[in-house]
Amino acid sequence: MPILFALSTLLGHSQTPESMNYQAVIRDGSGNVVASQPVSLRIKILQGSVSGSSVYIETFTPTTNAYGSIAIQIGTGTVITGTFNTIDWGGNTHFVETAVDISGGTNYTVISTTQFVSVPYALHAKSSDAWSTNSNLNFTNNKVSVGNTSSSNQTYPLSVVSLHDGITSRGIDVLRTDNSGSNIGVPMSFSMLNSNNQPFEFGKVLGRTESNTAGSEVGGLSFHVADGTGTWGQAYEQERMRIDNGRITAKVPFRLEPLSSAPSSPSEGDMYYDNVANQVKVYNGSSWDNLAGGSSSPWTESGSNIYISSGNVGIGTSSPAVKLEVSGQARFSSLTHSGTSTNRIVTATSVGDVGTGTVYSPLSSPSLSHTGTSTNRIVMATSDGDLGTGSVYSPLSSPSLSHTGTSTNRIVMATSDGDLGTGSVYSPLSSPSLSHTGTTTNRIVTATSDGDLGTGSVYSPLSSPSLSHSGTTTNRIVTATSDGDLGTGSINSPISSPSLAGTGDRMVVANANGDLSTQAIPIVGSSNPNGSNTGDMMYWDGSSWQTIGVGTEGQTLKIVNGLPSWTNSSQGFSVRTGTANYSGYDAPTYDMNIDTIYLLSGQWVEFEIDISISHGNTAGSAPTIGASVGITNTTGDEIISSGSFSATQNALGYTGTSNGNRFIKNNSGSTKMYIITGSSYTSFTTNGSYYPYANRNASWSYMIKKY
Repeated sequence: MPILFALSTLLGHSQTPESMNYQAVIRDGSGNVVASQPVSLRIKILQGSVSGSSVYIETFTPTTNAYGSIAIQIGTGTVITGTFNTIDWGGNTHFVETAVDISGGTNYTVISTTQFVSVPYALHAKSSDAWSTNSNLNFTNNKVSVGNTSSSNQTYPLSVVSLHDGITSRGIDVLRTDNSGSNIGVPMSFSMLNSNNQPFEFGKVLGRTESNTAGSEVGGLSFHVADGTGTWGQAYEQERMRIDNGRITAKVPFRLEPLSSAPSSPSEGDMYYDNVANQVKVYNGSSWDNLAGGSSSPWTESGSNIYISSGNVGIGTSSPAVKLEVSGQARFSSLTHSGTSTNRIVTATSVGDVGTGTVYSPLSSPSLSHTGTSTNRIVMATSDGDLGTGSVYSPLSSPSLSHTGTSTNRIVMATSDGDLGTGSVYSPLSSPSLSHTGTTTNRIVTATSDGDLGTGSVYSPLSSPSLSHSGTTTNRIVTATSDGDLGTGSINSPISSPSLAGTGDRMVVANANGDLSTQAIPIVGSSNPNGSNTGDMMYWDGSSWQTIGVGTEGQTLKIVNGLPSWTNSSQGFSVRTGTANYSGYDAPTYDMNIDTIYLLSGQWVEFEIDISISHGNTAGSAPTIGASVGITNTTGDEIISSGSFSATQNALGYTGTSNGNRFIKNNSGSTKMYIITGSSYTSFTTNGSYYPYANRNASWSYMIKKY
């Protein structure tokens, strides 16, 4: 049985955690000192009595000295349960229970339970005397709370509960007690220790006044951060952002955190930086727009230059066919000139720079000017591309285009060097000549492998089989061998079976190999298809012949599900018209779906709307009535509008009208449905005597043209 020899407790005045000194001498069951030996010690703080509930338990494993003595500090051991510095010493009596296991294990034996008498209550006095606690102030666990009576709500070293009087919320107030001089208020600073462990202001917020006139005060805020100079300037050197009554001013670059996808659940006006498209996006309430407007730019910036890597650029046209196409006039500063000649020639340098010059100056000799006696001159070019003129014949090498031939008609020929000359029609041609002594008037023109032309009888230059024939039929078919040699044959002989021969009216068909044959025209019952009116057409529906009646002017024959039918059409569009009406006395607002239409991707539709409204009041108060038309599902489409889609009136005995049209192109890439909606309403500014009898009439007439 271990024996506790001595016990003393003292208030510890060291840094947190606060503790109590505890000393004891440990002896075994025989009364011998347990010297220089590790032992286990358990301390319990009991509340209310020696058998009260424990509010704190901790253990120690000290080693006795040569005299069996140990020294510990209660509150610094290994905590089992509870928090030592939250014990409410002043709220109840407390006892300390001591248990020992001299073998160093956890088989503790309680050796004493003693009531705290005076010393630990200095801990209570230390905290309770620091602040006077009332309904607006709490100091618990080194935390100060103003306006909060519950210690369980204390989280931060300093917290202030705001007061709301039904009009204004009030919290911490930094007050400047004069109202003259500079417009800078008292700053709220945020300090930390620098590398020398000195407090330093790293940031502060300044209140500012634009006007301190009572009843019309205008203020602002100024945000400052330390800039590395080690001192604070007096002229806003460290100001980074200012919030005035009318604007927010940022004095440093403003950064948006890059995002690869749009934020979810945005509100109108939200912004983010899209690091995929390299665009700043702003939410317009229904979709994200680029901050600069329009679609993502196809241009790439490179320093002060911009360029586009693919596609064409159009100015004044939406479908440019070349790299740059301008519809309308274009002006180039490089083409301006101060020359004395009005007409200028456009020149280009070897690198493609464009400029102007007088007509003759950029041209090397020979010049286009001339003193020749011939009015008509030929333009020629040297091997360097320089232009000049000469008489028609002078720049041409022999043979000249001049001639003394007896034939009026001459042929123009060119040598292998490109020199031009003339000759009789037949002389420049090698044998065989186009002249002939054949007995037939009609001759065929032939060409040798060298390109020399000649003539022959129609059949003589052709290899066998010849076009001549001794067949008994007058009409012959022309055939060609795999070498291209032509010949003739009877109509049926060169054609593989089945033959085109047959009896009666026949139609020609072709098989997959291209072989032709004939077969009888299909007969329905005992007769061929036969219309009853001029212009009737018939088609085979798989079992019988069906008649398509004569269409009206402007209609188009369409194939629908493999079958032909007439449809109304005008210049490539279909037309649908309709009306909708509403008449009622007391419905404030009436809404309806007027029509529905589907558009394929890329298809256009034109809506033409006429609105007419009136009311039945001819005396008394005049209600305000109105009618309008809306078209749903047009987001992302190309829209062209004119006129008005709404009408209102509030005069007695008056009819209001409105009309307009709108072109819409489906740009969605898939089929879309559009609904034309109509709405009409009545409202009274005063309740006149005729209010129950204010009959409202609204009608909508429309025409839909789908292109």
